Amino acid sequence: MKTGLLMLLMVASLWGCAAQETRKTGAMEHWTAGESAYRARAYEEARGHFEALVALAPEHEDAWLRLGNIAMIEGRLDDAEAAYRTALRLRPRFAKAHYNLALTYLTRAEDHFLFYAANGGADGRPGGPAAARGRRLQDLLAAIETFSRDAPGEVDPLVELSELLAGPGAR
Repeated sequence: MKTGLLMLLMVASLWGCAAQETRKTGAMEHWTAGESAYRARAYEEARGHFEALVALAPEHEDAWLRLGNIAMIEGRLDDAEAAYRTALRLRPRFAKAHYNLALTYLTRAEDHFLFYAANGGADGRPGGPAAARGRRLQDLLAAIETFSRDAPGEVDPLVELSELLAGPGAR
């Protein structure tokens, strides 16, 4: 009787290890395929792999970051924010997730600012407070661009953001 119980426990333990190993292998395959599709800009395919990955391994913060990036690219700001927040819940000091979450906020702010500026601001006067706020925003964007340009290494995405926020013909 003892031998049978011991044997049952050993089989259950081995099966649990095998299931965990299968889950890890599946997660790795989804990560590799998802990254490949992401780098090829096949975002729909990449999203499918990263979604499958987080279903297998919900603690995979890099997959959540990628899901946020894809949502951002597709203009789904609420989904991007949720994915970045999940990544940050899993790793609170995840700098890329903090940065990308900030970009979602800046994108939303841009939409509101453009609406405000297009309607002449609260007072409806072209030279009124809205125009002054617009100049301050442009000064801020110029400072971000200068900072990014002077930063060592590759071009910082803040440069692209400042150009985007400055609008066409600003250069």
